[in-house]
Amino acid sequence: MKRLILFVLFVLIIVSCSSKIDKTTKGFTPPSVLKQPRFLYPKVAQEKALEGSTKLLLSINKEGIVEEILIVKSSGYDVLDSAAMEYCRNILFSPAKRDGKPVNSRMEWVVKFNITEQNWVVDNYLLEISNLYRQVDLVDVGEKLVLQREILKKHNEFVQNFRDALNFNKVLSQVISPEISKQWQKDWDGWPLSFLLYYDFIKRFPDYDSIHVVKNLLINSLKSDIQYIKSTQAIEPKIKHEKEKILNKIKIFISNNYPDIILKEIDFEANINSFYLSKSN
Repeated sequence: MKRLILFVLFVLIIVSCSSKIDKTTKGFTPPSVLKQPRFLYPKVAQEKALEGSTKLLLSINKEGIVEEILIVKSSGYDVLDSAAMEYCRNILFSPAKRDGKPVNSRMEWVVKFNITEQNWVVDNYLLEISNLYRQVDLVDVGEKLVLQREILKKHNEFVQNFRDALNFNKVLSQVISPEISKQWQKDWDGWPLSFLLYYDFIKRFPDYDSIHVVKNLLINSLKSDIQYIKSTQAIEPKIKHEKEKILNKIKIFISNNYPDIILKEIDFEANINSFYLSKSN
């Protein structure tokens, strides 16, 4: 996977979403987004440079959960349509209201997949993190805490906004410690392992005053990373073997480093079932 796409070493995949609300009467307040999941451009689509837009119709219940998704207009590629459905399935809404009471609603949503060259975002992130790492060892306790929070903020922004799945770990390897990078570099090709950013932060700053917050970020990243790995198409036996190998290594990592984390909480099986359910709709 170091192969076909090296000419776009760092790219920004822009996922833009627009919506059209189904509202038929006065006194209707449309649903609004409470939480959007992390999105990564499908690996197969990146390798083949596939682009397009998928228009979907979302059925949202009174709890703000997306219950049904229909494709109104396909992007022309099954892999992009499936990724759009999986993304929308995990959006959490503040439900629509009619006369102040929650009601079921429908919404049109468009997910656009575009690949454009974009270097400065990554360059800035790497430069800023490098400077913060240098500063944090030279200041007193109060200033150190401020810098640590800034580092964590930068990590969060990177995880949420850098959508290039094929090159995610190439950036990651320049941020985490060489020791951690060495442990994973033979296994992480093509599957983003964002949880290592938070693992590195915990190892680097064990005195951070809100370490439980970082651990929760690590758990959430584990869930996202595992879901992405499981949803990656693996027709060739070699790819299937690589997927099983990296998932097993993640399980061992959790057991060895965070035995208090229940594997069911990470929900390995539910993630893959959710993917196949979305493809069957």
